[in-house]
Order: sequence, then structure tokens, then C-alpha cells
Amino acid sequence: MNARILHNIDDTINELNNLKAQQIIQRIEQINNEQHLNLPINRSNRFKRRNLQTLIDYYRDAQNNDSNEGSDEAYNNAVNDLFNIEFQPMIEQPKIKHYSKVSINAENEVVNDLFNIGEQPIIKNLQIPHLPKTNKVPIRYVDTNEYKRNEDNRFFKSFDKNKSKNSFRDDTNINNDKDKRISKYKSQIQDSYSKWNQNHKIVSEIMETLYRTPTNWNIKFEGLSNDCKRMLFPLLKKFWEKYIETLPVKENYKIAFKVNGEWHYKRLTPEIYNKLIENFDEQHFIYDMDEKPPEYFYEEGGEKLPDWSLFDELSFSIYQGYKKIDGKYVKIKHNKDNGGSFFKYLISENCPKIIVSYLKRLQIFDSLVSEEFYNVDITLPDGSKKTIVKTKYEQRELLNDCCFIYALKQTGQYDEETLNQMRLRIQNRYLSQGSIESLCQEFKIHIKLTSIDESRNKNKKHTVQNKSKGENRKAYIGIKDAEPNRTHSMNIYDNHYFLEEVTPFSTYYIKHINQMTEEDYNKEIHNGKRNARCFIKSSDLVRELMKQGFFKPITFGQYKVLKTVFFNDIDKDDSNINL
Repeated sequence: MNARILHNIDDTINELNNLKAQQIIQRIEQINNEQHLNLPINRSNRFKRRNLQTLIDYYRDAQNNDSNEGSDEAYNNAVNDLFNIEFQPMIEQPKIKHYSKVSINAENEVVNDLFNIGEQPIIKNLQIPHLPKTNKVPIRYVDTNEYKRNEDNRFFKSFDKNKSKNSFRDDTNINNDKDKRISKYKSQIQDSYSKWNQNHKIVSEIMETLYRTPTNWNIKFEGLSNDCKRMLFPLLKKFWEKYIETLPVKENYKIAFKVNGEWHYKRLTPEIYNKLIENFDEQHFIYDMDEKPPEYFYEEGGEKLPDWSLFDELSFSIYQGYKKIDGKYVKIKHNKDNGGSFFKYLISENCPKIIVSYLKRLQIFDSLVSEEFYNVDITLPDGSKKTIVKTKYEQRELLNDCCFIYALKQTGQYDEETLNQMRLRIQNRYLSQGSIESLCQEFKIHIKLTSIDESRNKNKKHTVQNKSKGENRKAYIGIKDAEPNRTHSMNIYDNHYFLEEVTPFSTYYIKHINQMTEEDYNKEIHNGKRNARCFIKSSDLVRELMKQGFFKPITFGQYKVLKTVFFNDIDKDDSNINL
């Protein structure tokens, strides 16, 4: 134990108050490990005050125990010295039959002799006279039979029988008390059920609204008790998993939350969705009034989403792009941004495997996760050992890059060091067209970009016209004259970048997938089966597969596996990267 801390508990408290939340947690863990204790630890930074009080109580108890140890040790030494007193010669009383002046003087001399016995050598530092050595334990007077008899006599003499008759409760009084207790318990049960029933009605009305319109609802958390929130939490979580997680990420939804009387609006992107469910547990769902005020947590978070417990109100609706102007809602027209994002569809199960294998080159997959099998040794009830195979699911490594960097990598013209330099400039899955333009300008790249939009009435495929600040409109991204190994053709389909190239599949095979086998992927039928003369490009391949229903939308629940920040995943040593 730190003697300095125990010497002045006030200095110790001041020192603890200057520690950060994580330092306090580490101090408690250290004490638990060294002293083999089990002091309680609250892992959240919001419970710093509780952890601080735990440390203060521990040091105060330690100081008290140390002070008590000293007094206990002195007491034990004194008792041991008393029992080690050697045998003393008996002090003889004068033989006097009747009390007289002489006998009284003799008695006084005996008493004086007792009190004038000097310090004995065996008793260390204690001025205590010797007593005859005996194994008999001394008895206090209050424990003697004489004292007990006298106390009994005084009690019974003062006992008034007539007065005490009414002090004993008869059976009627006992029954009356029992009825009162039963009535009290019944009243408590009725009050508890009434409160539960009231909360149940409130929660049922909230959930009924949500289930009636799963994509257009509003919850007012302000005014709900903690009991009501505890009842609401598992139902809301179940609703979230059943309806919100199954929504396709390609659709547009809006999340709005009210904190401290102020509304905040965000478009529900997969990244926002992941942040929203990150703290969706009971601890962050119910606000503890003993902790810091909600203003502190939200202001500290800035643009980040606050905890669920800080929501005064939460609403969810379809994003329609309307803005209130002069008291009226007017639909907003947006300039289309050809930014890059992940492909928002998965390949369906009935797609030929040879096509599934090729689409990986375009960063299009049949699953966002990869399976990894590993062995686990377990012990059976009879004591024998058995090895079982378990499956671990992780995000595909091919999804670690955003689609634009992935497409550049597929050209085979960029080494890993150059790609890492580009990755360090990217912190999000979505890359705006301006960000892509800056990258191409910096790394001397020329991109001919073709946009594919099936919603257009005509020109469903057209070349993207780009305009940089201070320049005229141009039909490319990056620099005009780039080296051949830095000149590429790409497509953008629903904000997903991929290479434009001739595929190994014949156009005939793709248009007649259901009538041909996988072995005929490079064949066509014209007066019999023969080698194909025309092979489909990657842009037309994706469009044709979409028309034939070989893609299914990714849901928000499936997207949870994807990471957001990429530069943390770079394996290359940063010191070798030329920035």
C-alpha cells in the first residue's frame, strides 16, 4: 500500500480527481489484481464519478485498517505479558477477629503495599502489578451469579401484574395486524400492476404506430419514464431488425432526431445506419439523470449521432427531397454527382458460377462476407476430447478498397506503394466526383467515364462531362494527355465505378443464359453452335444481368459488415510511402 497516500487522504482525493476516466479504471484494475479484490468497475466514461468514489472508499478503508492494526497489536502484547507474570508470594493479612483501629490501619497498609509494587522485569513498559499465576479466567462481577440474582429480584419486585396484562397482545390483535399486512401487500400489488398496465398501453400505442407504417413513424421519448423505456427497448429492437435492417440501401430514407428542443436531419446512408445501431443497447437507451446533462454529450460529439438516451424525439421517413420555402414544400432538383460508392446489389443464387467469378473483377459479389473455417477442441461430459469445425464470417478483403481504387488496381498498372498513397487520401466509401478529379490530377491519370442510367428516356449510356474550377467543360476526368499506362476507360452504374473492358462472354450467351450451359460461355448459335464472333463489354454485361434479375438489393442489415475507413487497413509501412 502506498504510505504517502494513506498518510494524507485529502491529498489522495485531490490526486484522484485529476485523473481521467480511463486512468481511474486502470487504477481499480491494478488494485483488484494486486490485492485480489473485486472492486466494482463501470467501463463507460459516463460513470467516472462512480469509479472515483469506489477508489476513495477503498483508500479510506485501508487507512482505518492500518490505524486499527496498531492498537490491536498493543492490546495483544499487554495480554501476553499479563499471562507471563511469575508466581508472587501471597501477601498475608493480619489475623484480627474484630475490626478495630488497628485492623483498619493494617488493611490500609496492605492496600498501599499492593499499589506500591514496583515495575516487574517480565512486564515490558507497562506499570502493572503482578497477579498470582493461574489458568483460571477472571470473571467480571456482572457475570457472577450473585449479580444476576440481585437483578432478577429487582425486576420481579418492580413487576406490576395488573399493569402488564394489557401489554400482551391477544389473538385478536395478532389477526388484526395480519389483515393489515395482507391489505398493504394487496394495495402495493395493485399499484404496481396499475403502473405496469399504464406503461404497457403507452408502449403498445407506440409500437402499433410503427408497425402500421414501418417507413414513416415518429417516437416521442420525452416524458417517457425509465420503466416505459425498458419495456419499449426490446420491442423497438425487434422492430428494427425485422423492418429497418431489411430495407434496401439503394432507396432513400431520412432520419430526424430532436435533442434539447432542436431538430437535426440526416439522410439514412449505410454509414449513418451503422452509427445509429452502434449504441443501440439498453445501457445507451435509458438516460441516467445522475450523470452529466445531455447537452454535454451532444456538444462534445459535434456532427456525430448522440446516444439514443439523448433523443427527445425520433422520426423515420422516406426521403423525397423537399424543402420548405415560403411556408410551402418544394421538391429540390439536384445536380447529379458522379461520385463513387460500393455496388448496392448482390448476385443472386441462380447466376452461373463462371459469371460470379468474373464479376469479382468489377467488385460485384454474391456475398459481402467470406467464410473461414477453424478447429476448436472441446471436452465432452465423459471427459473425452473432440474437435469440431466452426465458421468465422468476416468482410471480404476485396471490399477493403473503395470502388475507384479497386478499378485502378484491376488495370495492373499501379504498384502497391502508389495505391497506398491514394488510399491515404480516402477516408470514406463514398468518393465525390470532385475528389476523384483531384486524385486524377495529382497522380496524372486520364479517365474516360461512361455513365449508365436506365431511368433516362434516351441516352442511357453517355460520356460524363466534367468541369473543374476555372476550366471549360471536358469529356474526361483528370489530365488531358496522360501516359498510356495512366489512361483508362471506366463506367459508373448507380454510383459504382468499374472498368470498361471486353469480357470473355459472348453476347449471345449472356442474352440466352437460361438456354445455354456454362461451357458455352464463349459460343453462339448460328446454323449450329460455333465460336462467338462478338463478345459483350462489361457495361452491357451488368445492364443485361440487371434486366434478367440476376441482382438483388443489399439491405442495411447486410451492410453492417462493411468498414468505413480504409487507411487504417494498409499493410505497407507508412514510412516507405512518398506523400
